Parts: sequence; C-alpha cells; structure tokens
Amino acid sequence: MNLTQYLNLTTRRWASFVGAVALATSLPLSAIAQNPENLRVFCNVQDLQSGQLAVRFEPDGEAFAGLDNGDVVEVIDLDTPYDAVWYHIRIFESSDPSIEGREGYVNSNYLGCWAND
Repeated sequence: MNLTQYLNLTTRRWASFVGAVALATSLPLSAIAQNPENLRVFCNVQDLQSGQLAVRFEPDGEAFAGLDNGDVVEVIDLDTPYDAVWYHIRIFESSDPSIEGREGYVNSNYLGCWAND
C-alpha cells in the first residue's frame, strides 16, 4: 500500500467514525468537535462512478461547476445535520483551480468528511 492509498483509507475510516458519532445522535456537524469555535470540516469528493459532482447555487438548484473524485471542499454551515442531503460548501482544492474559493451546495452522499479542530 502506498502513501496515497493509506491516506485515502485513513481519511475514509475517520470520516466514517465522525459520521457515525453525528448520525447516531442526530447532531449537527459542530456538535462533534472538541473545540467548536475552531472547527473546520473538510470533505473529499468520492465514489463518483462517472461525470462530476454538481456544485449548485442552492440545494437542488442550477449547477455552476463540477467537482471530481479527490477534490476537497470545506463545509460552511456547521449547523447542518450530518445526515442532511445538501451541504453548503466552499471549494478548497479542485482539479480546476479557477473554481477554488467559490461557494455552493453539493450532494453529501458523495463526500467523505473529517473535522479539523
């Protein structure tokens, strides 16, 4: 196993743990942090079988950009329940640098998230 594979596996395990904690208690993302005032939640785009993950102006609205597997977003609204379908995000790192920093909504079913507090 190379370093990239290890990091991907570790990230997915952490994301599963974070998600299990929040989902089991129906808490918002902010509730799982040890240090909520410094909490930042990042997510990898993952499990796309084809195409891109649409970034939308509003939940279920018109798309203005697309993300690829491995792109990284930051969750902006930390009061969003972990099991919500739509996450309000800021594009942190993308295969298309021209969209980095833009904000929108994405379907959370294609995200693996972790907290950085």
